[in-house]
Amino acid sequence: MSLTLTPSRQLPEVDAFIQCAMVMEAQPFLDALAPLPGSDAVETLVVADGHHQQSYALGQLEGHTVVVITSGVGIANAAAAVARGLTLATPKIVIAGGTAGGLEGGIQVGDIAGAIATIY
Repeated sequence: MSLTLTPSRQLPEVDAFIQCAMVMEAQPFLDALAPLPGSDAVETLVVADGHHQQSYALGQLEGHTVVVITSGVGIANAAAAVARGLTLATPKIVIAGGTAGGLEGGIQVGDIAGAIATIY
């Protein structure tokens, strides 16, 4: 399996996309990522567009094939990065990681916060 921007091919299926805005949010996932079976390293694709940069890391996380996406801050960057990711692979689920950085109080790295409502 490979992360390539080739539009006319069958997209590989992965178990999940894990989307994070900043490297510091993605780092715990990246540190835990292992190479896919038969690979020597986690495969990484970096896409730069002007002053925006998105990165995609393909590997195994606790036996699941995942792509960790570092998108940049904001809903537009997150949406654009996940949309670009959908040209690389087909995930069974998309997980937003690290979006609770603005919460006050006792939220720590690794905690899971669930919303009971959304406000736009």
